[in-house]
Amino acid sequence: MRHFVSAVNTETHQLFPTSVRKLSACIFVWDASDLEQLKAAKRNELDAQHVDLQDDQVVMLHKMRRELERHCRRTTRGVDVTTRLIQELIDALDSPAGCDTLQLLDHDKIQEVWAVQQRHIGCIQDIPGYPLYREVETTMKGGIQLKVFRCARGSTSLESSSGPLCPWLVDFLLTISLICFLQS
Repeated sequence: MRHFVSAVNTETHQLFPTSVRKLSACIFVWDASDLEQLKAAKRNELDAQHVDLQDDQVVMLHKMRRELERHCRRTTRGVDVTTRLIQELIDALDSPAGCDTLQLLDHDKIQEVWAVQQRHIGCIQDIPGYPLYREVETTMKGGIQLKVFRCARGSTSLESSSGPLCPWLVDFLLTISLICFLQS
């Protein structure tokens, strides 16, 4: 994601925060069962506060990002879906006929970045069979017991500074790091 940010003309652009959230959504999806359980807990909590609940959007408006990160696991979407969604996002943000007259993206730079990063979409996918989350505790919210998760993804500085290292060395170190995390 940091490579995509390098193609942004300015991080103070009004679309910057939204575009970064949308890029994250192109890569990750929340676990449906965790999300439904959190929504139910939040509904109960808001109902106890006599907040009129008309639909799930009201519940989502009252949900903070921190609660999602604590109680819901995320998984990657897969190479094909991730590639398609990122391409659609870039097309929408980089479109000359788009609504962004202030030019969030540097056209040439984003095309260059995307040409390189497409090759790495497979590298950022979750490894099948390797659980990246572990339950660290449970907590009550709205009368529902929710699990609190800790994620191994993004836990090492190697993920953001692997440029000068050999790819096999990075894979080896990340695997060792994941194994150590899972054993702790």
